[in-house]
Amino acid sequence: MKENRLLVTKNVRLKAKRTRTRPKPRARRPNQFCGIDMTKKLIGGYGWMYLVIVLDWYTKEIIGHCFGMQSKARDWLKALNEAVNNRDMNPGVKFKY
Repeated sequence: MKENRLLVTKNVRLKAKRTRTRPKPRARRPNQFCGIDMTKKLIGGYGWMYLVIVLDWYTKEIIGHCFGMQSKARDWLKALNEAVNNRDMNPGVKFKY
């Protein structure tokens, strides 16, 4: 392949960047930063089940959740609304997705 020049040359410009553009913030007190995430699990007899959680980054406590058979925007909003209603959220709380 090399003798017949059939190898593809590397294009450095197209290489994916694997470094963060900015550092991840650190929470210094409860309710300062919260994150929201979803995971799915295959349950025999039911199919895929989806769990959306809202997590306080300082206490690592789950402050809102939604568990269901679909992963729709309304499920994410339900978990977020539960978190806001269950905690005394200050107006400056930042959610990270």
